[in-house]
Amino acid sequence: MSCPLLPTCDKSKRPNADLYADAQVIREQVISLIDQSRDVVMILHSYGGAVGAEAVKGLSSSERATEGLHGGVTHLIYMCGFMLQVGESVGAASLPRPDPDPVEFDDAMKTSFICESPVQLFYADVEPTHAKELEGLLVRQDARAMSDTVTHPA
Repeated sequence: MSCPLLPTCDKSKRPNADLYADAQVIREQVISLIDQSRDVVMILHSYGGAVGAEAVKGLSSSERATEGLHGGVTHLIYMCGFMLQVGESVGAASLPRPDPDPVEFDDAMKTSFICESPVQLFYADVEPTHAKELEGLLVRQDARAMSDTVTHPA
């Protein structure tokens, strides 16, 4: 099992951090496994649905089999993940936004964001002490990733 750190979520505010950079990180991880003739099952949650679909272009086991290659992505499992069609973005699929918006931007340019009340939104049914621990693990995400559109369907 692997869950690589994505460029849009690594606190460094990289100038190239977007959906496509995130997908490239995942793609490289998947390629390292399928190059060993391994089958890969991906579990995609939230924004990861868009990232995962974008990352696996041409890497399915059936596509690789037509080239005489072994291994590949056999399943994409969406767990509350965005299943987008070509040209759609996570941001557009998230509309309309609730009022008040649960997202807090870090500056007027809205370059990165974090959920304003994650305990209430994500961890309402979790024991309060543990919910606070989980809240402490959240990091800001580059906002461009929300408007980037996918080029590969879910």
